Amino acid sequence: MAQKRVGIELFKAALKSQSKELADLCPVKAGPSDVEVQNDALIFTFSDGSVDRQGDTINPNGWKLENWQKAGGPILWAHDYSAPSIGKCPRVWVENASALKGEVQFASEASPFAAMIERLVRGGFLKCMSVGFKPLKYVINEERAGSDSWCPPVDFIEQELLEVSNTPVPANPNALLDAKTLGIDLDPLAEWASKAMVAKDLWTPGDSRAYRKQLQDIYDATKSGQRTFLMGQAPVAKAVTPSVEVRTVTVTSTDPAEITAQVAGAVAAPAPQPAQTKSIDDMVAGAQKMAADLKAAADERDALQKLVTELEAAIKAGRVLSAANEEKIRAAVASLTEVLAQLEPVPTEQDSIDLDAIKMGDEVTFDFGAAAPAGGN
Repeated sequence: MAQKRVGIELFKAALKSQSKELADLCPVKAGPSDVEVQNDALIFTFSDGSVDRQGDTINPNGWKLENWQKAGGPILWAHDYSAPSIGKCPRVWVENASALKGEVQFASEASPFAAMIERLVRGGFLKCMSVGFKPLKYVINEERAGSDSWCPPVDFIEQELLEVSNTPVPANPNALLDAKTLGIDLDPLAEWASKAMVAKDLWTPGDSRAYRKQLQDIYDATKSGQRTFLMGQAPVAKAVTPSVEVRTVTVTSTDPAEITAQVAGAVAAPAPQPAQTKSIDDMVAGAQKMAADLKAAADERDALQKLVTELEAAIKAGRVLSAANEEKIRAAVASLTEVLAQLEPVPTEQDSIDLDAIKMGDEVTFDFGAAAPAGGN
């Protein structure tokens, strides 16, 4: 059978159950996230001999590197075998019998994406590396804590290096925001994250739902504070006007009540000028009141028209308008005038919302008004 790349939990579960597929499984493990600059060269620690988060160890002196080196030492992005490598490793070695290290040269001149990754690495914003390998010799460590669990600790004694991958997860969204502030263009990363979140063939080393959530956090961070709530489709970036606050939400229901709840959640945070803020409840209540007022005006109009018709008929018949009927007409005219006055001014398009016009997948953007000028009250 062909070699199959898997997360470490699946490999250890197969090991404990003595699965027939065990010999074909190649686990992926995250490194210690250690990178340093030596004479402008980027030196990564791919793996070391310490006990990792899963309770496992990898013997630094047990690495078989020949085949990977013959292939040019490619550095992948996010374990994606289908995409071009983002760099190469011209030198790899075991340092002090304690860690597998390598010099990484990013393909910055050939790839804007690789150039962005190199800037993030050199800025200290991205340090994650993972190794994929084929286990050759290994044992379950029955003395280490967790040996009685379904996912027991494993000591890998000998292993062939198959893959070294620069990874975005785990990533600190705040660090990405800092990188954007320093002028690093993160649009290539945002584009990658938006596509990866909805990719059907996305490979992840663990829980795919948790991984996609982390990708969503990365996307949000690259958009510098904009929040687009992903519900089954890739988010679409919206341009932000510096003088206004813009918030975006993707509507995922045709039910007016659910639409109201989703939009209300997106605008729940305080706006820069609370006095100018209108909640979704206020807008809906305003629309309902306007509809009621219009209906009342229409009723008054019909009543007045009826009186006018009766008056014309009475005059034609030579009848005299009674004081009571005259008072009714005056009252009707006064009521209609009052209702029409209450309807002014007519709300602008920005002050109203048509729930019936919102469809599945639409994004609704609210402008909360211009920010106060610098030094203003």
